[in-house]
Amino acid sequence: MKMGCCKTAADSHTAAPACEPQQLVRQLQRCLRMLSNVSTLLPRAADVFDLLTQTCEVAINVGGYRAAAAALCDDRAHRRSLTCIASRAISPELAARLAREIVLAGARPGSIVARALQTGEPRCCDNPSDDAATTVLKSFMMELGVHCAVALPLTDNSRTVGVLLLVADSDVAFGQTELQLLRDVAGTVSFALRGHMALPPRSTESSIAQRQRFCQKVAEVLDAARYGARNVGVLMLDVGRLSVINDSLGREAGDAVLRLLGKRLTDIYGAQQIAQISGGTFAVIVETGTCEPCEQILRRALAAFDTPFRVELREVSASARIGGAFFPRDAAEAGALIQKAESALHTAREQGNQCVLYDAAKRSETLGCFAMEHKLRLALRQREFRLEYQPKVELTSGRVVGAEALIRWNNAELAEVPPNIFLPIVESTGLMPELGDWIIRRAAADLRKWEQSGLPALRIAVNVSTSQLRMLDFDRAFLDACGSWRDHSWGLDIEITEGVLQGNSALEIARLRNLHNAGVRIAIDDFGTGYSSLSRLGTLPIDVLKIDRSFITGIPDESTNMALVRTMVSLAGALGMTIVAEGVESAEQFTALQRLGCDQFQGYYHSRPMALEQLLSSLKPTLA
Repeated sequence: MKMGCCKTAADSHTAAPACEPQQLVRQLQRCLRMLSNVSTLLPRAADVFDLLTQTCEVAINVGGYRAAAAALCDDRAHRRSLTCIASRAISPELAARLAREIVLAGARPGSIVARALQTGEPRCCDNPSDDAATTVLKSFMMELGVHCAVALPLTDNSRTVGVLLLVADSDVAFGQTELQLLRDVAGTVSFALRGHMALPPRSTESSIAQRQRFCQKVAEVLDAARYGARNVGVLMLDVGRLSVINDSLGREAGDAVLRLLGKRLTDIYGAQQIAQISGGTFAVIVETGTCEPCEQILRRALAAFDTPFRVELREVSASARIGGAFFPRDAAEAGALIQKAESALHTAREQGNQCVLYDAAKRSETLGCFAMEHKLRLALRQREFRLEYQPKVELTSGRVVGAEALIRWNNAELAEVPPNIFLPIVESTGLMPELGDWIIRRAAADLRKWEQSGLPALRIAVNVSTSQLRMLDFDRAFLDACGSWRDHSWGLDIEITEGVLQGNSALEIARLRNLHNAGVRIAIDDFGTGYSSLSRLGTLPIDVLKIDRSFITGIPDESTNMALVRTMVSLAGALGMTIVAEGVESAEQFTALQRLGCDQFQGYYHSRPMALEQLLSSLKPTLA
């Protein structure tokens, strides 16, 4: 079958290119986590809009998909006529575009969306540039730099009533196992959807209709505002503690609070300016002069919550969170303005703030992170990373006794990217397990070359993050990647930060013990910068303490740093651990560490990090 054509789930595996086992496992793990999260979150959804919004957010935040949209049929007798209920992407603008794209795709008979609606089966596309049937999605997918999309039908018993569209950042087509898990996700959403459709107080039709009416009203107000000196704001108000009210006083009490709030907002803004777009979320259009501060407008909206709501002779207090976006400052079109207000509300929820304005600078930073994330994903596939090694040197003899593996990235567009720039993004986007696995395997392969070179034995240390150590069977996977060595003087060790050992870390410590018992040496990196419990330190499987470079910088001139380093050296000696100083750059620092009894050091005083071949070449003359 030709790459890029519209395929059923059954056809998908015939066109899928080869997938590395580790990549396949990660994809399936994300799908399993997505299914678990959907099963947990959706029963608590307030209504259809909330249900489908949560589904799209889980798809991106947990499933790792790049964009997601959910749409329902306006008329079930004519199933290709869709209304987009929820869409999520890396920016409100792209989310608004995807909302339009899914509706257009539903009206095009050959598209994956229309075919999913028609057949009731998942439909896939793995190359939009070759797919005439997916032309309406082509520019969107290519702008995101992605290749694969799947349309999953949402059903009410035997009828298809909607579709969930997922866009994946992958060169690998959807496989059968992943598609089966996504079927289960769609089935779970469909089951929850049927429950909400059966609830008359918050019916699907009224929720959809209110959102459509609100979007149309915003567009009308913006058209008028373009010809006058007026600002237009869209506010999203989220009723806090609504689930607590429902659980403690009953759903009827929660509905009563929402009705009373709707009346208050109507009294303030007018009936045509508000809409209840989900169970506990109201949208408000605010027209104001150009001089009134936006923050003041948001604060004034909170006045609707000042007085408790009286429900059956009982006073019920409710809190609120508000997100706002303004024309022309934040957006010029209705869809984008609403999406940005929703983005601001999402930020308010995350940060625990009452009022949040849409922040274009923050969104720009998010877009920059996404662009970097995309480059990092490509770098993993295209093998752009490399390892350099910084020797660990014994202070008394000057002999190299080990080395630390350090990750480096040279990108054709960005040139050499510093680790402190890309590693936080790797960690925050869930790429660390994949990159960490590559580092471990690359370091093990390099150590094999060292072993074959005839040089004296040494051990190489690799840095392991908290997310790696929390992976199921990390200890077994690490030992499998290392393989067996000639004797205990060879092998890979790991370095962790103090943060790994904070809080409830019993599973992580158990994995460290397993590695330690197998002969792997464990080092605490950047020691002294965290909050290690000294009473706990002696009970942990730790072999090495590495003094952070911030303490080394001031010695021997700064008495405080000298005292702190002396204390760390004494502590390591008392616990039977090796102490290593990082960031040694001068003869004065080297001499001071010798006097203090430090065991080993790393730093430019001996050498910069270097490729394995350079390290081998530099050591051979010393053995001649």
